[in-house]
Amino acid sequence: MSNKPFIRIVNIHKNFGQVQALKGISLDIYSGEILGLLGENGAGKTTLMNILFGLYKPDAGEIYVEGEKKFFRSPSDAIKSGIFMVHQHFKLVKGYTAFENIIMGSEQARKIYSPRWREKLRPLVESMIATYGIRINLDSRVEQLSLGEQQRVEILRALFRGAKLLILDEPTTNISPQDIEILEKILMSLKKAGISIIFVSHKLREVVSISDRIAVLRKGELIKIFRRGEYEERSLLEAMFGNIVEALSDNEYKYSINSHETDREILLELRDLSCDPGDGGVQVRDVNLLIYKGEILGIAGVAGNGQKELAECIIGLRKVLKGSIIAFGEDITHIDHRERMRKGMFYIPEDRLAEGLLPSMSVAENMILGIHRKIFKGFFLDNSKINEMAQKMIETLGIKTSSPLAAAGSLSGGNIQKTLIARAIAAKPKILIAHNITRGLDILTTRSVHRILREMCNEGTAIILISDDLDEVLQISHRVSIIYKGRLSIPIRSEMLDREKAVMLMTGIENT
Repeated sequence: MSNKPFIRIVNIHKNFGQVQALKGISLDIYSGEILGLLGENGAGKTTLMNILFGLYKPDAGEIYVEGEKKFFRSPSDAIKSGIFMVHQHFKLVKGYTAFENIIMGSEQARKIYSPRWREKLRPLVESMIATYGIRINLDSRVEQLSLGEQQRVEILRALFRGAKLLILDEPTTNISPQDIEILEKILMSLKKAGISIIFVSHKLREVVSISDRIAVLRKGELIKIFRRGEYEERSLLEAMFGNIVEALSDNEYKYSINSHETDREILLELRDLSCDPGDGGVQVRDVNLLIYKGEILGIAGVAGNGQKELAECIIGLRKVLKGSIIAFGEDITHIDHRERMRKGMFYIPEDRLAEGLLPSMSVAENMILGIHRKIFKGFFLDNSKINEMAQKMIETLGIKTSSPLAAAGSLSGGNIQKTLIARAIAAKPKILIAHNITRGLDILTTRSVHRILREMCNEGTAIILISDDLDEVLQISHRVSIIYKGRLSIPIRSEMLDREKAVMLMTGIENT
């Protein structure tokens, strides 16, 4: 690691209306280091990285690259200075090959107009692959690649453009455990070559295992920078959240939900269910499943193996091709999703922005969607009751908003997710289907959500927890089923499912 910083961030401020997102952040990033960036939802991590990548302009402060003051008007300015950001949702063209995506938009591609341009640039890409050990089939179309492979294409794309600093935003959220191991090896190779990495994540243990230093933000301020060996998990949590309660320790948090016995009343049954894959979706086939009252059934799998298709089929947003869905003792296979919700089903979708939220409506109004017909005072909605319910949920879940009346679209991603969870709690469903319910949430909020699921479960709700995070599924589910290419394994009690076996099922090494 160099003695002189590659990047200097000096006294950065950023406001969004009345909200102070960043309050004088100063931070050095050195060549050849992995800097972990931690903080609760709304701490300012994404805002700071968006400023560094030229997506936002700071209200005050300066950025220096190799000692030279820079003004980034757009990401293209940041890229010219060697800064590249790999977002959680990849920015690739699916119909193009990996090779075409890597060179797309680069200076080299623009300079070469010869019909044989591919042959001239390909050796450069192959040389990078060999240097950094990033294995990928360059001739595969992106749509044929796994999410882990797509991430590698993004990294190669950054390197091909001359990235000296790589910002990784929640890089392990959507990829398999095996791909996480591959990613860590790649990052170590990049570090050895002198490339800087900022690793932004809510997964504390991953940040700890890979980082040389860890910077912690809280409420828009840089609280502390830890060097490797100078910290333990508790000290990081205290820096992130301030004073934390003893119940945060892993031993106390691992409640005995796995030993909980259901009363064996079946609330939902899927019989030989096959779902319409839609345009480019995954064919879910021949699913047989029983879900009991008062249990959490976890469905684990690598993203893109039919999780969304299965969830939408159960809730009534996707057509059943074969088989039947029995809920509450009746066949609901051909009942629309509104009627299913009236009968007691509820769905928290994976895509919270596109499918879960009405951004122009208030936070309070979004919280009561689906149950608003029950909150009338005469002929009109009882706004005082709605705002009272919303305020209680805001306090319970720690939703950061100026008011229950604020537009939901003004919330951060994590706070949007909390709003959808609040909506599910208010609905008091008999069956809850929750897809990646804690994605993007900080550690404290994730644990709070897990406790809420346990409480709902204890009150008799049957919960189908669909998650790309295997550890989450194993930790809080009674039984676990693995989904792979649209097929479900036979559910196994979570305490009896070996993690290594689960990984093999998730990646298709063993049959489901």
